[in-house]
Amino acid sequence: MITRKRDCDLDKLRGLAMVYIMFIHTIFGTGIFNGNIIRIVKSYFLIEMPVFFFIAGASNYYSKCNSKMEFILKRFKRLLIPYYFYAFIIIIINSIMPKVLNFSYKFSFITWLMPITNLQQSFSVYFTGALWFIPIYLFVMIFFPYLKDYYVKKDKEKSLDIYLPLLYMFLAILLIDLKSMFYINIFIKKICFYSFFTYLGLFWNKISNSKNRKKINKILFFVLIISLVGYIFLMFTNYFYIDMQINKQGNQGANLAFMVYGIMGISFIGIIYRYIIKIVDFVCRIKIFNWVFKQYKTNTYTIYLFHMIALYIVDLIVKSGVISLSNDYVTFIFRIVILIPLSALFGFLFGFIEHIEFKFIKNIFSKYILK
Repeated sequence: MITRKRDCDLDKLRGLAMVYIMFIHTIFGTGIFNGNIIRIVKSYFLIEMPVFFFIAGASNYYSKCNSKMEFILKRFKRLLIPYYFYAFIIIIINSIMPKVLNFSYKFSFITWLMPITNLQQSFSVYFTGALWFIPIYLFVMIFFPYLKDYYVKKDKEKSLDIYLPLLYMFLAILLIDLKSMFYINIFIKKICFYSFFTYLGLFWNKISNSKNRKKINKILFFVLIISLVGYIFLMFTNYFYIDMQINKQGNQGANLAFMVYGIMGISFIGIIYRYIIKIVDFVCRIKIFNWVFKQYKTNTYTIYLFHMIALYIVDLIVKSGVISLSNDYVTFIFRIVILIPLSALFGFLFGFIEHIEFKFIKNIFSKYILK
């Protein structure tokens, strides 16, 4: 696999995407903004996971690996070591908190041993709510080096075949949603869905490195308009929903309407991302904001895991009644003002786990597996 220079703008977008997830999980995971109309309105903020997988594809384009197996093993290590550290902390919390808060709960730590099952048990949904991402990402990363090699090959050939994986995955989701003749497991559908955005992320280098910015923006604007028209058309069919949360998390998993909406969102971000970076750079002139944001862009996965604990802590504070919060808007501001720096603190304290190297394991892999 090919080595490329790290993209600092991409690091900033990753950090910003993680901050955005704080907003999303506060809005959707804490029981606020649940009116009929506002519930639909807030569902259109659900662009975070297509963006996250797009950034994953874009950043892994710059991976420094000599083989597909080395890349896969590095991704597994990067995800599973922090996961098991997080699981250890949650097992302790589940053992202690029921006694502290005086309630009974039967807990099985065995459910935390296999992250690909999504069967983890906990007395609080906060600790498990975001773990669905891990098995999906692991499987997407198994296929990624093959998709990347295909992309690099077709890019060198300047062949239009470079777009075929996107077309095939798009059609696969369409056929599944239209209840075609074959049955497919929802988990496999999710892998296909998010592989689409991961492969799409490989095109980031064309967006960020293009010397003809106006041409790229015109192309992105064209994609945005076509996607918007396609989305409006889908809304007039009987297969999709105006509530984007159902399109994302319905019984059949993320569907075509959510995919098209994700393409719209990424196209829009591609057009304005330079302005976003300028705003981030301006805000980060303030030292405390710079420190917080540094944690988000360097310890992203650690924060993704431990923000679930931060959500629980903030929820305890709110429900304690120590502070009177008059409405959903005040509650949201209070929660997010605590959640963002608290999650950054967890990233600072435990981020080393995400970057740890076990030399003896690396030597075994190098000698016997990557040989």
